[in-house]
Amino acid sequence: MRLKPWLVSVVLLMVTSVSYASDSKRIKIVSQEWLGYTNSDGTGLYWEIVKAVFQPLNVPLTLEVLPWKRAKHLVRKQEASAYLGDYFYPNADAFLYPQWHLSVEEDVIVVFARGSLDWEEQLLSSLVNKKVAWVRGYGFEKGFLKDIPLELVEVDSAEQGMKLLKKGRVSALIDYPSSMASSELLATEEFVTEVAKKGEKLYVVFSNTESSNTLIEMFDTHMPQLIQSGELKQIYLTHGQDYEAYMSSIGE
Repeated sequence: MRLKPWLVSVVLLMVTSVSYASDSKRIKIVSQEWLGYTNSDGTGLYWEIVKAVFQPLNVPLTLEVLPWKRAKHLVRKQEASAYLGDYFYPNADAFLYPQWHLSVEEDVIVVFARGSLDWEEQLLSSLVNKKVAWVRGYGFEKGFLKDIPLELVEVDSAEQGMKLLKKGRVSALIDYPSSMASSELLATEEFVTEVAKKGEKLYVVFSNTESSNTLIEMFDTHMPQLIQSGELKQIYLTHGQDYEAYMSSIGE
């Protein structure tokens, strides 16, 4: 009897997952805490997607919230299996990427005191030679701000950055809307919020190990199944995220 190609893939994945589980190797997935995405209690869009992929395959998981730079460091040093929510960097030899992405990120926003920057005329160039804060390890200086000479002030959280902004110790803070949603400063007329960069695809980023290839195969095989079953849509809607934007990004 000939098995259909998709059925062969499922059967092979089942064999792989049973083999992986039999090794009793718990995988550790780490992330900075982003409210609604990677909450410290193990809930949130990203945690739920990871659990929906690996738990039915009997892969034991440990989920841990860490500062962003620390999370990346552990995966780079192969002390954790993966971290969540980063861009695809084609020359990042320390990491491996699945074909399927987790989400399309929120727009990156910049916050500054009203009247302090000529954003309307100069946009990102208004940050030249200014003190600008963002979370340690985000790496914006290597991406869309690489050609903007500025004085980087690294912070541990958007909340800390907002405190520096309020005290006038930095000229601007760059982060994501969800990280600043609870800030009282944004509810005042004192500060302005602008889009610094449109959102890109974000991935589960795995350590460069042989076992990661197995985990990536599981992820790339199971994500289409979550879409077909409607489970991924339900996860997105439960957490108030834009599922249609995710679907539109597939194949881009």
